[in-house]
Amino acid sequence: LELAMSCRVMLKLSAEQRVNFTSTLKTAWVEECHREFSQWYSAQDEQGREYWCHEATRQTMWSHPSQVILPAYYMLHSMADKLADQEFVDGVLASRDDEDPF
Repeated sequence: LELAMSCRVMLKLSAEQRVNFTSTLKTAWVEECHREFSQWYSAQDEQGREYWCHEATRQTMWSHPSQVILPAYYMLHSMADKLADQEFVDGVLASRDDEDPF
């Protein structure tokens, strides 16, 4: 949802505003990722298998948090980079203009 809303906002901005907004978003997302990642710690079950726990939510998972958290942030950063690229934005806007309204 955050990504879709950001895309809609960015497509209405000038190129310069879009680059500035993208930079601000990426900085915020990096900080958020660091905060989220720092809340996970490893533990072991009775059989010695490692699992991961979230300090605040007490959520647990077998996968390392980097396998769950980082792909989502990578996707956000990749889309932000694309939206800062004027050629990409021009293509998106042109394809919207060509769509059949029905």
